[in-house]
Amino acid sequence: MHLGLGRRAAAVIVCVFGVAVAAQQAPSVPTFRSRVEAIEIEVRVADREGRAITDLDRSEIEVLEEGRRQEIVAFTRVSLPARAHAALSARSLPTSLPAPDVASNRAAPSSRIYVLILDDLHVDRRNTQPVKQTARRFVEQYVEPGDLVSVVYTGVRPDAAQDFTSDRSLVLAAIDKFVGRKLQPATVDRMEQYNLLFRGRGSPRFEELRDKHDGERAFNARSAMASIESISALLARVTGRRKAALYFSEGLDYDISGLRSRGGVPAISSLRPTVLPSTAPTGGSESDAGGRLEIHSYAHDVLLSLQTAMGAASRANLALYPMDVRGSSSDSLADLGAPVEDPALGLTAQTVEQEMRDAQETLAVLAENTGGFAALSPSSYDAAFSRIVHESSEYYLLAYSPWNPAPDGTYRDITLRVKRPNVSVSARKGYYAPRKKVSRGYRFVAPGVSDDTSALVMAPIQAAGLALDVHTIALKRDKKTADVVVTAYVDGPALAGDSTRPDVSNTLELALMAIDSAGKVQAATGRAIDVRLDDMASRILRDSDYRVVSRLQVPPGRYQIRQAVRERNGGRQGSVFADLEVPDFSRRLAMSGILLTSDRSNVVPTSVDRDLYERLSVLPSARRAFSPDDELKAAVEIYDPSGGRDMHVVTTLIDGAGRERYRDLRTVARTDFKGPAGACRHAVQVPLGSAAGDLVLVIEARPIDAPGESVTRRVQFAVAPR
Repeated sequence: MHLGLGRRAAAVIVCVFGVAVAAQQAPSVPTFRSRVEAIEIEVRVADREGRAITDLDRSEIEVLEEGRRQEIVAFTRVSLPARAHAALSARSLPTSLPAPDVASNRAAPSSRIYVLILDDLHVDRRNTQPVKQTARRFVEQYVEPGDLVSVVYTGVRPDAAQDFTSDRSLVLAAIDKFVGRKLQPATVDRMEQYNLLFRGRGSPRFEELRDKHDGERAFNARSAMASIESISALLARVTGRRKAALYFSEGLDYDISGLRSRGGVPAISSLRPTVLPSTAPTGGSESDAGGRLEIHSYAHDVLLSLQTAMGAASRANLALYPMDVRGSSSDSLADLGAPVEDPALGLTAQTVEQEMRDAQETLAVLAENTGGFAALSPSSYDAAFSRIVHESSEYYLLAYSPWNPAPDGTYRDITLRVKRPNVSVSARKGYYAPRKKVSRGYRFVAPGVSDDTSALVMAPIQAAGLALDVHTIALKRDKKTADVVVTAYVDGPALAGDSTRPDVSNTLELALMAIDSAGKVQAATGRAIDVRLDDMASRILRDSDYRVVSRLQVPPGRYQIRQAVRERNGGRQGSVFADLEVPDFSRRLAMSGILLTSDRSNVVPTSVDRDLYERLSVLPSARRAFSPDDELKAAVEIYDPSGGRDMHVVTTLIDGAGRERYRDLRTVARTDFKGPAGACRHAVQVPLGSAAGDLVLVIEARPIDAPGESVTRRVQFAVAPR
């Protein structure tokens, strides 16, 4: 069906009143599948001078598990471009440019995957700023454009976490919410009890000075390890990619050995998690066969949670890089105060320093058992960041099916040998088998949506393969909900396929989902769409894209909008995850995002349902690069809770040098606030003239009777030179 839209008589819009989706090239990222769960390992091989070996063949590498040779079922070299630290530090976008409002999966195969785990439960409040500054430095100076970064908190902070995104501003905003909440050291706790109850009144027995926060300290340790276990379980579903987690923490401050409660100061290194018992009582205490070792209170629970976290990370091939920003224990020593006369009480600077060493030892153990390394000195961070980027950019990725698939929780040693002289090999040393069969997790279920499409939309990161560009925008629906309009542009030639037939006949599967900041699915829809295009529409498709416009209804909040598609003819599929803030339009003067389109970007086959077509003032484009002889149209909706006031609406076009290239001033009457949900629809034609390069379109609305009140939206796009 051909529809004319306003003055755009030249536009050809092929509309299928249902919903639709997308297609493109086969993924360049390897996927590892076998009849049993495959074990992935990334391997770095270097010569004597430390230069990467780039021509290694599968036949030159040998993998042994528990001494038995394993068959390598997949092997590939990964080489991602990484600029030098100096170049990254120097790069900066003009602060006047807004964040891109279109998300894409075209760069997905070349993106690195980083997780920033901010252990607020184990960072002293006084070290809040150093953690934020260090984490920001990594993001601002070492993360490449297109890299995917997630922020995880170990405390209950659903409002602070950030799902995987390539938008650095969102990552930095999540980091800036960090506040350390670590309990003071147990020795300082005991010193406070001593000062309150015993100083000057006689010497107590050691047992009378207990750690009053023992239970909370153990709970915090288990919570931190549960966070690592959770993100590991999520990333276990991401194959063919290296995954690195920067763990900002001061280490577990629980007395894991249980001996300090008896006045001893043992090192945790004597209890390496690789030799932990598989079962033991919870709480209470137990002794070894000789009666020399007492595991006190919740020590075994904490030990087990540490082992479980390492097991999950090793199975997910997630390398942990712990970062301790303290550098010294000076703050804790200052808190200790005046010394006591009886050294047997253990209230000494040496005990505090040993607590710090024990906590840092847990960080070293986490790194050692997951293929990462620990950076425990602020002076080493830049070198550590550079090494993390290098290890995430140049490596071989292999997979094998283990000879022993039993889910028995045991540690399995891995040995790698390279049949080439004078080279060094770097890889993780082993992994923990799961203690039980891993469940498949949740599925997305909708009519006509296959398991493959379900897996895409439920995955933790977006997938390449079928190229998608997605634009999301929120429009007011009523006082409690908003319409999220999702516009996807699908690569047309991939959707058309290699058929010699003049027309296109295919079926598309669509899965669309909105997940809030707490990880809850707030809205979802999915279906299969028959795409039948005549000769003319098929010719247009083969030279352009296929547009799909869909809608979800959600309350105000912060969301990750996930769109996954699959075309059935060739089985090509892809997904895009976009971040969207849905404001509360009913509280104050507000404006929707900008719907931007052009005559040329509208000449595409389009799928949109009838109700949504009537709702929109223009059909939006997901393209942000235009020709100089094209004509743009921008539209917004303005919402005024006061019932509608006369307003000035100013539209300005600004070039990369900050110069104003176009300006339009109009008056909107209060009687114009009669659209959906009391909205005023405002649209403007934007002449490009001689403007070229990066441009910013700014639309501002301000009430005539309240000039100090205003609302502004901006969108960035580019125009090719003439």
